[in-house]
Amino acid sequence: MVLSERFRPSQNACQVSNLSTVGLPIRVGRVPVARVTGGLCGGMVLDSLRRWRQGAPPAGGSDLSRVFAAQLRSFQVPTAPVQYLRLQRPGADRARASVSERARGQISRALADGEPVPVALVSTLSRSPLGLTAHHVVLAYDLIEDGEDRSIFAVYDPNYPQDDDLMLMLSPQGNRHSRGRPVHAAFVLRAR
Repeated sequence: MVLSERFRPSQNACQVSNLSTVGLPIRVGRVPVARVTGGLCGGMVLDSLRRWRQGAPPAGGSDLSRVFAAQLRSFQVPTAPVQYLRLQRPGADRARASVSERARGQISRALADGEPVPVALVSTLSRSPLGLTAHHVVLAYDLIEDGEDRSIFAVYDPNYPQDDDLMLMLSPQGNRHSRGRPVHAAFVLRAR
């Protein structure tokens, strides 16, 4: 699907910072059952993409119920958690490089067709399952440079919702987020 208006974080992304959601109660009906620990980045990315595709305004202040639902979809159980756990292991350098290189091609092809891509970032190395809360999700929405040795993508990062100048570089020599977030590996999430 190619839309006439390209995605821009300042216009189309969730208007709430992911960092401000840490500690919010998660409710089932009116009953609080847990609190947000690592943020809602996956939900913000998927909800922003869905709203953009529909031509709807982005989520704002108190309108986070759909973001919570999208967050659950972003977990893509069991696929995404297993992938994070596999790639966050110290010593899994080959797997991280292979998965990131595959993601680089997938993202470039989708963006060439005009379709933004949710990208999971492995942001910590740990043997502990608790490392899962340190990972991050961004939305690649434009291809800035695509070469043999690296690709640079414009990304919406839910930690910086109004910033149209953020970039993600994927390269066999190493990955980099323009705001300094560690990117040990990247893989594509299904946009559901």
